[in-house]
Amino acid sequence: MSEDNNIRIERMIGQILADILYYTIHYGTGAMTVGMLSVLAVDKIKKRDALEKIYIGVMSSYIFMVISLTLLSREPGVYQAVDLTMFDVSPLLPVLYIAHYLENFVMLMPLGFMLPIGVRMFRNPLFGMTAGLIASSCIELAQYYTRLGTFAPDDIIANSIGAAAGFLMFVVLKMFYDMFRSVQDNIASLFRALTCSLSS
Repeated sequence: MSEDNNIRIERMIGQILADILYYTIHYGTGAMTVGMLSVLAVDKIKKRDALEKIYIGVMSSYIFMVISLTLLSREPGVYQAVDLTMFDVSPLLPVLYIAHYLENFVMLMPLGFMLPIGVRMFRNPLFGMTAGLIASSCIELAQYYTRLGTFAPDDIIANSIGAAAGFLMFVVLKMFYDMFRSVQDNIASLFRALTCSLSS
């Protein structure tokens, strides 16, 4: 790999990390507040166990972050256009463009991972894999009709692939978790059988 490519990759990673840090600092407090208020509100309606509260808090915070990034952080009335150019990387600012697509990929990855954890319906691959497509399409349409951004199909594709990757991560981790539980149950059954045979 050439030195120029190494510099571009370093710049791209630096740009992505800088963006993540910027938005975490700017919207992190609001996201945590929304998460805590959601837990309190839901717990008032129906008592939840600790894991459910954690899930509700994390999911609410994440949704707030996505809405902040895609809608609330933008100047109203600036854009209203449809950009049908697919994955155009400008030769003048290639790092920024590639970072933009990678950020779109990463943005909905947690959605694909977290939805099937809390909502059993999304463990079905049909629902799990299309959740990102629906969510991303809603975001792009909201940006277009509120004039907060351009409607860009390549953003939908990048978001959807990211959400699908998150769903596949869930599937793989659940498979390992189920295997671990199965081995654990077999060992426990074997131990009980040995205990019973020794005591008889």
